Amino acid sequence: GELGGVVDKMSRLANSSWKTEGVGTPGSARMNKRDRQNQRKAFRELVNAMEGKSSSSKDSKIKLKHGDVLHLDSHSLRVTAGGFKSLLATGFQVHMQTNDLLHQVFNFQPRQEKIHLSQLEKKMLFSPNSTAKKKQTKVRNKDRMVKGTALDFYQEDL
Repeated sequence: GELGGVVDKMSRLANSSWKTEGVGTPGSARMNKRDRQNQRKAFRELVNAMEGKSSSSKDSKIKLKHGDVLHLDSHSLRVTAGGFKSLLATGFQVHMQTNDLLHQVFNFQPRQEKIHLSQLEKKMLFSPNSTAKKKQTKVRNKDRMVKGTALDFYQEDL
């Protein structure tokens, strides 16, 4: 009935380009592209939630520092995490690692062990003389050579 009409209108709004239908507030007739995209995304998520479809799986995990992953298996946890992310902004990662209240809210335990590299190990991994860096340089030089010969081929046709 009434809920079906709301869902239909929301799905039309989610899938169509933004047009104000009878909205009379000044300045509401124009929205930038990013705001329109965000609004369509929000409408799509609402329609999926109302129709009982599960939301996308990419929204159900958040990668954290030190290889930790926060799994959000319910809509309420996703909404809560979104609120904390917008409130804490760049501090969200740090708080998820150290704040006991957030650990309780999300039922999350961060890893205790952290990998510490010795100075010699750091030098071997990150030095420009390491074997990985030398291999990377060879691959880049080969790609440049291939691209250069391809450009010469096309320039000769002119």
